[in-house]
Parts: sequence; C-alpha cells; structure tokens
Amino acid sequence: MHELSVLKEVIRIVEKAVADQKLSKVAAIVLQVGELCGVYTGYLEELFPIAVHNTSMEGVFLKIQVIPANARCHECEKVFNVIKNDGTCPGCMGKSYEALSGREFLLKEIIAC
Repeated sequence: MHELSVLKEVIRIVEKAVADQKLSKVAAIVLQVGELCGVYTGYLEELFPIAVHNTSMEGVFLKIQVIPANARCHECEKVFNVIKNDGTCPGCMGKSYEALSGREFLLKEIIAC
C-alpha cells in the first residue's frame, strides 16, 4: 500500500507551495488520478486523514478527479475505455491499442481560504 507514501509526498509539496507563495490557510487539495496510474483512489481517501494528522494540512478537504483510461484501437481507430471494456475494443474486439489517458497523477489545485 504505497498510497500513504504518495499522500505524504503530496502534503510535502503542498506545504512547500503554501510557504513559497505565502498563502493563508489551505481549504482543499485537488488531485487528478488516472485509472491506470497504479494508485487506488479509495485508499487515498481512506488514508488522507492519517497522512495529514499533526500537520498544517489537518482539516483540509481532499477532492479526487478520476481520469478515465481511454485508448485508441490500432485496428479500427475507435477510442474506448480500457477498464470498462477489459482491454478489448468494443468496435472490432481487437486487443491492440494505444493508451491516450489514464496514467496521470497530478496535483491539480491548492485551494486557499
């Protein structure tokens, strides 16, 4: 379960940004997490209160935006969601594709109050 380490690094980055930009208090952090990035969003949500405990981020709201795992089929060029279609193109049933999105893990926004 590497999600706790990931969250601690996000918190470190946010705390540095807050200090560098002389922000007041942080209300929320927005993360964009791709379906294929290897980070389970359920664990992020569950572990966030533990990660921020006894830090300046305690009480901050975590918002997660999931980026779909979209791909383009090499056979028929159809764009489809890899997860929902179990890696099979719904257009031609091909299994050869190029991933277009879903591997991202981004700190999208720090919302100060």
